[in-house]
Amino acid sequence: MQFDVDVGKQQPMILASKFDKNGTRTMAIFTKPELATERAKRIVTEHIWGKQDPVLKLGYWIVTTRRSDDIGMAPEVVQAREHLVE
Repeated sequence: MQFDVDVGKQQPMILASKFDKNGTRTMAIFTKPELATERAKRIVTEHIWGKQDPVLKLGYWIVTTRRSDDIGMAPEVVQAREHLVE
């Protein structure tokens, strides 16, 4: 799901609420976080912390593409970023 729109109103979340009422079989993957407004960031954060339905037990992932300035980064920066993911 794109990060920049109201999460609860997106079709995947509506279907997850309908078919996985306990949220035990569904995870959310958000894309394009760089496009998010402050309101969208707040809403996604509330979902991640379980303050809005549906609460997904498998969690939420945020995926972004590499920026052109990320290419050719120093190895220690790459290692630091990889460590954050772990």
